[in-house]
Amino acid sequence: MGLAGIDVGNPAIEQLCSRLGVEPVSLEDVVGGDRPLGALECLVLAWEERGSRELFLQAQHEGYFQDTPVVAVVNDPWGRFVGEAFSAGIDDFIGIFELAGLERKIAAMLRCRAGAPREPRS
Repeated sequence: MGLAGIDVGNPAIEQLCSRLGVEPVSLEDVVGGDRPLGALECLVLAWEERGSRELFLQAQHEGYFQDTPVVAVVNDPWGRFVGEAFSAGIDDFIGIFELAGLERKIAAMLRCRAGAPREPRS
């Protein structure tokens, strides 16, 4: 799972990746690095952090992330950054204070990407 503007070494992120069975990797290590972009299961980025947003936009302009689900983490889910993120091509967003739901969101996106049926709501 690619991360931009989010601490790859954060214990919560490490636990999330472990439960999802994916490896956390910094977006900076992917764009211009040795890791193939096709290996990313999902990209989670702190949209309001200029560096991660610009890196994503640059990479997307160069043709990366066409088939990679992208989740933007925003401080204010009602703010202008959400519309900006969708206009830029992200697939979904989550508020910074709702990160507990990030695992469900990513797992659902990975299931959809794999063509698996959605789990029924309980």
